[in-house]
Amino acid sequence: VKPLVLNSSSDTVYKKIIDHITHNTSWKIVSSDAQLKFIEATEQTKFFRFTDDIVIEVQDNNPSSIVQMRSRSRMGQSDFGVNAKRILNFFAELNNSTN
Repeated sequence: VKPLVLNSSSDTVYKKIIDHITHNTSWKIVSSDAQLKFIEATEQTKFFRFTDDIVIEVQDNNPSSIVQMRSRSRMGQSDFGVNAKRILNFFAELNNSTN
């Protein structure tokens, strides 16, 4: 999945991501750094309750921002596309909220 480019400052995008995670997902933020614009979170899968790790980085690309995201399952050989779908859905939601 390619990084998402948004036409907003990295500070604005970082704040929107934190707000979106807090109010619109079942993710739990493990750590975040506003200065580095870095977020680590987890989400439990609904069926087997496995924990997946999520990392989001926002980079300044004046006047736009680049959002990079990784999602990885802790257990199993295959995630059946769950992690890629999570990233694509999150990017679509974030893109819609910033336009």
